[in-house]
Amino acid sequence: MNYYYSFDTYNLIIYYEQERDKKLTKYKIVIPIYDIDRVYDYKGDFWITTKKQTIIEYNLTDNTKRVTSVFTTDFNVYSETDLCKRLHKAFLHLKKFYKKQPSNEPF
Repeated sequence: MNYYYSFDTYNLIIYYEQERDKKLTKYKIVIPIYDIDRVYDYKGDFWITTKKQTIIEYNLTDNTKRVTSVFTTDFNVYSETDLCKRLHKAFLHLKKFYKKQPSNEPF
């Protein structure tokens, strides 16, 4: 619930809230555009996968961080014809304009 999508220089950024057992948890998801592999639906859920574990999931409520290669949500994928196929094509097109973020690793 309460999803907010935006882009920065390198990433798709998603803020959302999730309620479980009457506890509200806030998340920030950072997905590097250059590494998006697939956008699709599976059993009615919306999925974005990357080639490597480059998706960062911040739990803003617990102040924790997790790295993964999958983002999924219960976005209404059937609200438009071929929505996931169209989004997949759109993200593959965006990859032409987004580069890998420079590493700040010292080695």
